[in-house]
Amino acid sequence: MKEENNTDGLYYLKIDARHYFPDGKIARDVLEALRCRQYAEVLAFYLECDLDDIEKQARRLAESTALSYSEALHKIGGDMLRSKQEKPAPLSLWPIRQEPVRPNRAARRAAKRKGGRNGR
Repeated sequence: MKEENNTDGLYYLKIDARHYFPDGKIARDVLEALRCRQYAEVLAFYLECDLDDIEKQARRLAESTALSYSEALHKIGGDMLRSKQEKPAPLSLWPIRQEPVRPNRAARRAAKRKGGRNGR
């Protein structure tokens, strides 16, 4: 692992996986697994659900069908994204003040003829 310094002066660890692969080439299976994990993390963040649940569903789908794990994960992700309901925008905490509705001129004249409240 390698410690790096970012612009804010905070430290974080960057994983250096080169010593796991001495020839410098990372195996295709490992890259696919890393990409699947990243995709599952993005889905879990966006859909606000548990990462383990998404991975379990993908594994079950891959085992029960002829799909690979990555294909199953993308299928589940697409289904979850399509079924996600848009949340309504939160209303402000302060109540919206509504002005009293003043009837139009024709309504005021009709009420005046009837002797209603708006006729005065």
